[in-house]
Amino acid sequence: MPPRARGWLASPRAPLFVAVVALALALPSLGVGMATEDFVLRELATRPGGSGLDLYATLRTSAEVRGGQIAGLLPWLTAPDLRLSFFRPLSSAWVVFDYRVLGDAVWLMHFESLLLLAGLGFTVTCLARRLVQVPWVGGLAGLIYAVDDAHGHAVGWLANRSAVLAALLGMAALWSHDRWRRDGARGHALLAPLLVAASLASSELGLGTLAYLAMYGLFLDRKPRAMVALGPAFSVGAAWAALYRALGHGASGSGIYLSPLDDPLGFATELPTRLGALLLGQLGYPPADAWVAMGDRSHPWLALGGLATLAVTVLASRLVDHVRAPAVRFAWGGMLLSLLPAAATSPSDRTLFFSGLGAAIVIATVIAAAIERGGTWLRLAAVPLAALHLLVAPVLLPWRCLTMARLHQLSFEASASAYATVATGDDWVIALTAPDYYLCSQLRSLRHLAGRGPSPAVTCLSASRGPVELEWVDESALSLRVPGGYLEEPFNRLFRSRARPLRAGERVSLGAMEAQVTESTPAGEPVRVTFRFGWPLASERLRFVRWNGERFEPTTPPRPGERRIVAPAAGQRADGIGGGASVGGADMAR
Repeated sequence: MPPRARGWLASPRAPLFVAVVALALALPSLGVGMATEDFVLRELATRPGGSGLDLYATLRTSAEVRGGQIAGLLPWLTAPDLRLSFFRPLSSAWVVFDYRVLGDAVWLMHFESLLLLAGLGFTVTCLARRLVQVPWVGGLAGLIYAVDDAHGHAVGWLANRSAVLAALLGMAALWSHDRWRRDGARGHALLAPLLVAASLASSELGLGTLAYLAMYGLFLDRKPRAMVALGPAFSVGAAWAALYRALGHGASGSGIYLSPLDDPLGFATELPTRLGALLLGQLGYPPADAWVAMGDRSHPWLALGGLATLAVTVLASRLVDHVRAPAVRFAWGGMLLSLLPAAATSPSDRTLFFSGLGAAIVIATVIAAAIERGGTWLRLAAVPLAALHLLVAPVLLPWRCLTMARLHQLSFEASASAYATVATGDDWVIALTAPDYYLCSQLRSLRHLAGRGPSPAVTCLSASRGPVELEWVDESALSLRVPGGYLEEPFNRLFRSRARPLRAGERVSLGAMEAQVTESTPAGEPVRVTFRFGWPLASERLRFVRWNGERFEPTTPPRPGERRIVAPAAGQRADGIGGGASVGGADMAR
């Protein structure tokens, strides 16, 4: 690295420089507008009589689940006990302020997110310079963190701003704790726990703050009673957890959102593949979202790839000098522990804000050691790390800030195609196939937002990137067989865990439609289902569509005695939108 660049990174102005770079690279997000769950949050925030502090608390009762199924907002196989309720009062209050005060100034809301990212880059740089104690290396760590393209998706999505806010407050808490313990600034003994509380009130990812505080006490705090000093912060964490459960928040019934406390076995089973994908997304390639986009068959390979990437980076980091070794141990421990709460949902780069701190410190120290000491093995590790995180990442960051704009456009087009033949509000759109159930859950809302005609319910019977077998049963019923199972697509399990079996013989009645499972796997996952409607299949009210790999297109149900194979059009990915939709909704923001 040129001496001039080191001088910039060592300068007292380095945190400001890093903040400006982060803000500049993310400027394209100003034009993203609103997307998917943003519209839901706006409706909740402007609804009269709401508390304004529980916007992320949804699906709290079985009645809400059934109502969503009948309305076409939840798939027919949704678990009756599905609960998705998140305690984020600070983020909720900010959303209420935005939509009630700023109104239609959406660009200004995105500018708020840009300021959060700039503040995050500034804070991480200040913190890293203190922890590493070599100013230019700490500045390099701050720069690596600030230009990480993994942050782009969340920065460009208003509904996901909770993660950015939690990260900024959590990093500020770490900086404040270090000021107290290292410099003796007693005011920070009170400020640090308050910032921990604010981070947890923004998002569950704020638990990552406690991970780093624990590692600080183990590896960096050389004063007496180091672990005792963590008492106030961890007391805040315990109080938050107790309040979280007392208010009935949490997740159940889902195969995407997992509760380590309520279902430790299920979480432990999923952890290796999720952790592998998160490590690849944090340290290397591909993005963590590949866990959803590439499907179940990729999961063992992602786990192995993550483990291999971790091993290589750990070996390289062991070559750093002893002066920086405590900071590296702090970074590794904090990074790995902070990935545990991130693994409680489907792997996504949007959950890497906390683990990014440890990764940035490790990568910066490896690059610095290669520059200062050389060595073939060290350089072999440092060169690809530097290329990926200092050359490729800043190029990708502006593009990834536009992820939700691209997804929203694709989702709007999918909604328009699904309703293409709808004539009246009494019609009923029946999607024989779809890329995934998450996209299906958006179709009706997007149609309503477009205001281009009636928006009757949409029911997606199957959601798979593979072929689906259709068969006529009688004049009012048809059978669909998904060879890989109805829950094969990872994001379909958002609505029902594989631990909630739906065995052969079981029925789901939803008003004018009844679904009966006629074939299931030994574990209870539906494979063949007969769908019986309140009208003949030939009724004008039933508007049948199928997914062709890019959009929905009109189709007809099978004729008497007919068995048909429905598959995406040749040469097109079945998950053309499904992969995107799954990535976009991995946290569902709500």
